[in-house]
Amino acid sequence: ATPSAGPVSGYFGQTAGAATRGKSVIDFLVQAKEHLKATFDLPFPDGLALSDHWQRKQKELYDYALSVTDPLEAIRWAQNHVNSGFNHRRESSEESVTKQIRALEKRHDFCWATSPYSESDISARDLVTVDGKLASNILCWHLEALLTASRYNRLYQVAEIGSGLGELARLAEFHNNKNMIYVLIDLPASLFFARLFLELASQENNSGCGLHRLLPVQMVEQEMGPFDCVISQGSMQEMSPEFVAYWCKFIDRMTTCFISLNYPETPIALPPAWECVHRERSDGNAELKLILDAVRIFEERVYVKR
Repeated sequence: ATPSAGPVSGYFGQTAGAATRGKSVIDFLVQAKEHLKATFDLPFPDGLALSDHWQRKQKELYDYALSVTDPLEAIRWAQNHVNSGFNHRRESSEESVTKQIRALEKRHDFCWATSPYSESDISARDLVTVDGKLASNILCWHLEALLTASRYNRLYQVAEIGSGLGELARLAEFHNNKNMIYVLIDLPASLFFARLFLELASQENNSGCGLHRLLPVQMVEQEMGPFDCVISQGSMQEMSPEFVAYWCKFIDRMTTCFISLNYPETPIALPPAWECVHRERSDGNAELKLILDAVRIFEERVYVKR
């Protein structure tokens, strides 16, 4: 599918591609606000509805987004979980993040120091330096999802359900930045912050070889796919069973590979053609527990459609 120029009839926005060159940060802020206003009240597919908690949180994000005048300030505000509800960064020591990185290296057989991955210095909170490169607790979480996905399929066209600030999308561009299309699917107010983060990150690293597309949940039926892989990390666990069932149908239509990193009790039920080829809980694997460094128990699952 090709993004439309209009704020409603097509994709919410596109970032980090050649089309974004030459525009100022303020231009993106104005455009992001226009898209937010145009999509915020659209109805959800299949008569679905948000929980009371997420209705309140999205309204708080909406009000803040329309009032903010500094994109960098907005990003750093959203990186506080208390403010945004979707970014789970927390303070970590250099020692603890180094241990997470070493566990990732062992688990996925790569070298952090020579890899293309690093944190963005746009992120002001909880950054540390490991082998001369910026890192963080949450970066290790995102790398676990990305490197796991790359073991099961190529990553040229990827969709993420519940993409938050877009930090996994940014890392994916480093992993495979040639001809990459990464579709971020989330609520409109969350996508507002992802738009700003990805624009500033793109200017920071002068990349832009890949294309990020931001798609509100309300407009997801416009997505044509297919995708090499669909990812959900820490998002389905916060949804109603009805919403999870809806996304399972979407996954079945759009891809042959699904990566889930959610609570074990998340009711993922894909059709019989799908096989769970990898299933690992953080309370049953010391390496995964160290990498995620999470208070709650998470389960990493990989589903493949036969």
